[in-house]
Amino acid sequence: MANVQKRTVKRKPGRDGYKRSGVVFDVYYHYFDSVSMTKKKTSKSRRDKRRSHDGLTAPTVVPCPQCNEPRLPHHICPHCGYYKKSGIIEVE
Repeated sequence: MANVQKRTVKRKPGRDGYKRSGVVFDVYYHYFDSVSMTKKKTSKSRRDKRRSHDGLTAPTVVPCPQCNEPRLPHHICPHCGYYKKSGIIEVE
């Protein structure tokens, strides 16, 4: 029994170059090895620049040439039923 040698596990160095062991380190290392982590905090300016296209715009409204009521361009007027100077629908 005195000649029995203890088996040692050779560990590869981690990202920082140090060889570490232990259950806590193994869980920590494998968790952060699979999850992407940001290197620096994203500033408010950079975050807001990325969201610059998310704003809402008001719909374009043009006056109807027949009755001068507001309507959407390239649509039948909901007030008089005309489109391009011709009566398309009858409005009550």
